[in-house]
Amino acid sequence: MSGELVVMGFFKGRYKTDQGVALGGSDLFPESNNHKVVVYDGIVTKTNFFKEYTPEQYKKLSSFELKDVPNIEIESGQDAPFQDTRVYSFKNLILIEPRILSSHELNGQTYGTIEGELYGITEAFPSVKRLKPDDYSGGKTSVTPISPSPSDYDPIPDPFITKVGDIGNDLKRGCLDNFWRIFKYLFWILFFLFLIKTCNKINSDKNVCDRADWMEYNLQIQKHRIDSISSGMDEMITQSLANISVIYFYQNTADFHISSKGVNSTLDRLLNIMKIFPDRRFLIIGHHSGAEIENINIDEIRAKKVVEYFTKSGFIENRFDILKKGDSELKTNKNVLHDFEGRGFNRNMRVEIRLIKTVNEK
Repeated sequence: MSGELVVMGFFKGRYKTDQGVALGGSDLFPESNNHKVVVYDGIVTKTNFFKEYTPEQYKKLSSFELKDVPNIEIESGQDAPFQDTRVYSFKNLILIEPRILSSHELNGQTYGTIEGELYGITEAFPSVKRLKPDDYSGGKTSVTPISPSPSDYDPIPDPFITKVGDIGNDLKRGCLDNFWRIFKYLFWILFFLFLIKTCNKINSDKNVCDRADWMEYNLQIQKHRIDSISSGMDEMITQSLANISVIYFYQNTADFHISSKGVNSTLDRLLNIMKIFPDRRFLIIGHHSGAEIENINIDEIRAKKVVEYFTKSGFIENRFDILKKGDSELKTNKNVLHDFEGRGFNRNMRVEIRLIKTVNEK
């Protein structure tokens, strides 16, 4: 492989796809054969260089493979054949656990930024000049430059932040709309209880007792309505948790995986939901990948680490219950992958978050 570089590192760059709907921050990167995805710019940091290109081991987790990718800056790193930063085109490029940071729709197509771990093989020589998006066809489809506004290098609005903000505003509006209704129900419940208590003291007044019976009947109706409102709130929270309920860890540790922490990460989004619903409780479920590769108590340690993270963020500890699952609910096989720092991981090394419902919870 004379002149070709086999590189692994942390990637951040720009993409374009023919998919017409702007992607959310929690979406997986789309399949190229459906949406003609093109990555046309980016930078690789924290680099390591290898002698042989062995892509098979990096396709076992969620990954995405591209061919003929231009404009990728590579920083020098361990075993680097150069000491500066150079621009290469990649013959093959694999993004491991890619995460969409931002996206927006323009003329029926989607543009945005992504990040993730990168593994790939370059062309034999660095690029003489950087290609513009409209100079690169990506093999099957052309890339329309983002102009005149926003420019290709202007900050791109993050639709996930907008989406979460809209959900948060909708939930807050729902809480405010229901506040006075719930207050009214609670007022009548207290009033009915006062009448029932008075009735017990005035046994001779039959009319008052009859009135109390009627009030008790209405009390049951009001309780049912409150339960219905609470159940609706639980359903809203469950839907919000649907795509952000899993936190990943590295092998045999309680260290959060890079994909689960940081700004706009899974942990950040969970904190937003918990702030909107301060009266709700959550079940923290710990998992591991089997006794042959991990300590059998690491599932409980991971669950406690998540509870500790939430309590340090201002939430009281009694909002969380811990459940150990061991390796009874594997999401994938027990093969272990390693990142560019040598840390092992797979999708079994995780903690899941579920709502403890307030109505009819079993």
